Amino acid sequence: MEEFKKLFKMYKKIFKYRQIKQISIRFVCFEELDIENYLKDSKVSFQLNVALIYFYIHNFIKRGYEVLCLGEYVNKKTGEIKAVKKIIDFSKEVNLSATYLKFYETNYTNYISFLCEKVGFSKVRDHCKGKYSKAFSYKEKYPKLKFVEANNNYLLKRLFFLTRKYHQLRKANFNDSFYLTKLKPLLDDYQYLSIDLKAVKKYLDEKLDIWLLNKGSVLKVDFDYNDYVRDFLGASQVANGFYKFKREKGNSDGRLHSEFQNLSKRMRQFVKLDNKPMYEADISAAVPTIFIYYLNKLAETAGEAQLPNNPNSITIKKDIETNHLMLLDLHKKIDNDINEQNIIKNLQIALPITQSQIWLREFTEELKDFKEHIFNDTLYQSFIEEYANSFIPADWGKAKDKQNKFISLFNTNDEKGMRNLMKKQFLSFLNADTESCSKYNRIKDIFKGRYPLIFAVLKEIKNIDLEKKHKLFSILVLQMESKLILEIVCLEFKEMYPDCKLITIHDCILTTEEYIDELNSFMKDRISKELGININSKMKLVTTVM
Repeated sequence: MEEFKKLFKMYKKIFKYRQIKQISIRFVCFEELDIENYLKDSKVSFQLNVALIYFYIHNFIKRGYEVLCLGEYVNKKTGEIKAVKKIIDFSKEVNLSATYLKFYETNYTNYISFLCEKVGFSKVRDHCKGKYSKAFSYKEKYPKLKFVEANNNYLLKRLFFLTRKYHQLRKANFNDSFYLTKLKPLLDDYQYLSIDLKAVKKYLDEKLDIWLLNKGSVLKVDFDYNDYVRDFLGASQVANGFYKFKREKGNSDGRLHSEFQNLSKRMRQFVKLDNKPMYEADISAAVPTIFIYYLNKLAETAGEAQLPNNPNSITIKKDIETNHLMLLDLHKKIDNDINEQNIIKNLQIALPITQSQIWLREFTEELKDFKEHIFNDTLYQSFIEEYANSFIPADWGKAKDKQNKFISLFNTNDEKGMRNLMKKQFLSFLNADTESCSKYNRIKDIFKGRYPLIFAVLKEIKNIDLEKKHKLFSILVLQMESKLILEIVCLEFKEMYPDCKLITIHDCILTTEEYIDELNSFMKDRISKELGININSKMKLVTTVM
């Protein structure tokens, strides 16, 4: 009886916490299907709910997107298996978990029979004698999609019970509940997001027509059927307004994740906040800027315990390269858990050469040049000439090679394309395991040649933690970024302007026109003060389809 009372109180608290205002759910369905007419024209011996039919079709499409867009490539020499991108083909097998289907309707087999007999689905086979999952396919490879609405309060509640808000209330000891709950003023703003589904469908259908027309040709397009399906599913999630928020500490980026953060850039132009166009303010070059913050901290504490001055700066650089031989002994002194608080201390242990005045002088000069390029927005352009010179004559005939995409951009003098490629390569190099990942060797060699001491620090960050390894750099930078954006800028700005609506996408903040100027100014000043660096920020309109 006590358990029943607790359960009743919990349910009461849930619906007091969030009143479900909408009476319909938006699903993604194949365009040619008209379920209502199928039900009228068909003599069905059992009663079917239209919403549940659409729900099962929606989940077939969603599951198809998850499993059909990935294939396997086996390297014949090494035997290594890699995942490769494939175009979704709904005529191929898609398996659906029977346990998942049963969660929403115990008589789910009636719905499956209807879909197979009347709608155009085919049951390919049963898995494990039908106990755990069943495999289905559709009659077309690349069918067009549409949005449909259906009313079902029972299903609406069941879907809500899968969201993070429900689980927070249900589990008092949830691992990251406090880490996430302190962002409650921000999470509540997500209910004010809306999306124009009619405009989305028109836009996506036009993009799909172009892809179908050019499919199989050598003409490169930036949109395919996978993008089409992904954007339909993402738009429906925003329209329904149920978000599974996630934010974790430890070996994570500390960022706030949900269905909205996963929405593609193409779809953001259709989204409004509080029924008003959205604007964004974001940090320019966020990752390099926060890396500079850590480099500044290292420079501030370096040189205190001096080593004998060595007039030969080349020896200093060689010492840094060979310092990794000492790592086994040094790891006895290094903390087991490297984090924002102790990274500088541990870097000084791992790189004792940082205590030299000669090292400090040369490091400061490199850091000054690196800062100038970052804050003047010239770093990526400055890589272009050296990157072009890194190719041998034989490489210039391989313009179609994906690895040599730069060559085709260089030959057409596409400066914007080359800059964007340099940016992508540099940021990937910063976060990647550059010891084993050879595809960033060109940008790594350029950066190492220009900033050898900064490169040595970066290399040490990726080696200093034996467990996290190269991922430590991303953890340090992105956790600092999330702290600045979510816990400092957003929460403090909310206190100043309680009526404003704020939505974050990692290093940028979305709001409405009446607050964007004040938000951009506040973000720039507040983060500059926190990091001790005069950062750059920029604003732009996000909602371009009114």
